[in-house]
Amino acid sequence: MMDDDGVAQRESQSGAPYSQWVEDGLVTATVGSVIDYAEIESKIIELCEELNVQEIAFDPHMARQVQPKILEAGLPAVDFRQVPSLMMPAAMELERALLGGEFFHGGNPVLRHCFANVVVKRNDHGHVVKFTKPKKWLSIDGAVAAAMAVSRAAANEGGLTTNQTWFTEDMWTA
Repeated sequence: MMDDDGVAQRESQSGAPYSQWVEDGLVTATVGSVIDYAEIESKIIELCEELNVQEIAFDPHMARQVQPKILEAGLPAVDFRQVPSLMMPAAMELERALLGGEFFHGGNPVLRHCFANVVVKRNDHGHVVKFTKPKKWLSIDGAVAAAMAVSRAAANEGGLTTNQTWFTEDMWTA
């Protein structure tokens, strides 16, 4: 989600087709110059009603406006701080899922754009330490959220699995 006043600016700065993504329903633009947290809460609740959501990982630093409403709705929200001790294993688990052909996103252009913007920082041992972006206006949020989700899914019993019928072999893209 993003504010609709920022769509043209983000598109101009990044070269990504944000207006098209809004038109296609891939990005939701809230009215005005700030993001409407109530719309985010409503969308999360709607998705949880439609999908078999096991957990919703929130970085408490930036989610304090949304997370309480999600918890009040009885949804499975968990804290996932974006600190090196958590993000390093999350990035490594995402890398394993990508290389192992276990990560599916259906060719989503927004997520693909986020992954394309990621600059991976590695330590002296070659391990992924964190994701950064080369310019402040480029979005990597989808890639960070994917790392968090894959990490949480892999931590649960049975590892990274889904019984959703909409995951198919032809959806795999690295």
